[in-house]
Amino acid sequence: FVFSAESYGTRGAEDLYMTQFTRTGWSEPICLGATINTPMQELTPFLSDGKTLYFSSNGKGGDGGFDVFMSEKLDDT
Repeated sequence: FVFSAESYGTRGAEDLYMTQFTRTGWSEPICLGATINTPMQELTPFLSDGKTLYFSSNGKGGDGGFDVFMSEKLDDT
């Protein structure tokens, strides 16, 4: 599960985090790091197939305002 939050030591206004549901409950959120997160906002994450993440950001130098970006998970870490 990927979500956007302004907590847990964010890099910017809002960052993306990942958590997993296990038999004991939700895992501690893990920040997706500087490759994804910027000092601005990352919002509206959508994990389409378990490894392709779409999200919007106003901090990655797109066409202006919020633009949509895609990132692919390379391994299971």
